[in-house]
Amino acid sequence: MRTLLIILSCAGLLFFSSDKVRAQQRKRIARLVDSYGEMIADYAGGHTDNFAMQLEKEPDMDGYMVCYGPEGHGSGTASFIIESQMNWFVQTRGVDRERITAVNAGRYKDPTQIYTELWLVPHGTALPEPKHYNRTLKEFTGKFIESKGWDGFPEGSGGGPELGSVSFAALADLLQQQHDAVAYIVAYSEKFSPPGTWRRIARRDAADLEGYGIQADRIKIIFGGVTKKGEDEGAEREALVQIWVLPGDAPPPVKEAQPEKNPKKAVEIGTYYDYLLKDKEQERLIFAGFADVVHADKNLNLYIITRPRIEPTEKISPDEPDDIDTQKLGEKWKSELVEKFGIDENRIFVIKAAADDVREGEIEVWVTPPGIPLPNTYAAEEEVESNND
Repeated sequence: MRTLLIILSCAGLLFFSSDKVRAQQRKRIARLVDSYGEMIADYAGGHTDNFAMQLEKEPDMDGYMVCYGPEGHGSGTASFIIESQMNWFVQTRGVDRERITAVNAGRYKDPTQIYTELWLVPHGTALPEPKHYNRTLKEFTGKFIESKGWDGFPEGSGGGPELGSVSFAALADLLQQQHDAVAYIVAYSEKFSPPGTWRRIARRDAADLEGYGIQADRIKIIFGGVTKKGEDEGAEREALVQIWVLPGDAPPPVKEAQPEKNPKKAVEIGTYYDYLLKDKEQERLIFAGFADVVHADKNLNLYIITRPRIEPTEKISPDEPDDIDTQKLGEKWKSELVEKFGIDENRIFVIKAAADDVREGEIEVWVTPPGIPLPNTYAAEEEVESNND
């Protein structure tokens, strides 16, 4: 009996030792611990945070990040995604930069998508070889993207690394390969959209493409009319956008629709905050978005309602521009509309409104048909909305 116990004890020790050896061996092999595609920043933050914690638990392992995505530089490209995630690891999660190696593996097997792999690799061992999918792109002709565009400006998320606009990165990558191709942005207005909504959305899409290095003369904007597809709740500030890639000598994908119908009531074009307005490129897009409306319709009146900032904003960096004077900017816009667009100054009103804890450092832009009054700009937001129902 005693001999049997000794044998069983030894067997148990051998089993325990073997399990421990296997665990140690497993740690000495590169392991793929996570992988994911396109997602919002908050979700990407969950993946990167978990990987940072894994690195902390296993100090004898290094991190290895493989990114597949569109080539080039800018939002949504593989190089952008690497930089964004690496900054998150180092600056937000406090990971030693020397512990993570990142590789740009080029385009993914679907060149319109992205893919990230996170590996744990033992110190001093060879890194896994990434796959190589699309070294050259197939020539493409036709509708590349169809999506809903929103008449607004995106706000950054603090919950994770931004992966960027993958669809536009892939489109720009394709256009860089097809040198003779032209991108057509066809925008369809929703039934109750404020004037110029489709154009403002299309202009921002065009500006995004130019940001990837696509020449402006290779980007054409077409008004497709009012969409026949069903409207979602809150769709009045949206537009259906199609982007087509066609040879330069091909006819446009659709005919230009008839101009928009004139509004029959006071309509707010948008509210723009000073953090956007002090960015010169954004300010120019905002200005063009309502200048087109009043230039196209000689009967509309334009109201530029300014609200000052109560307290100066605290600068995040010394290079950040100073706060703007919203009233001065409103007056500058009026002068530009009169001098460059030839708009009657009696159709343009710049009004300084009171600021409060909710509304400060902003400019509201409204248009009204002749004889229609502007809503009470000093009222609470709920009251202004009810006056326009």
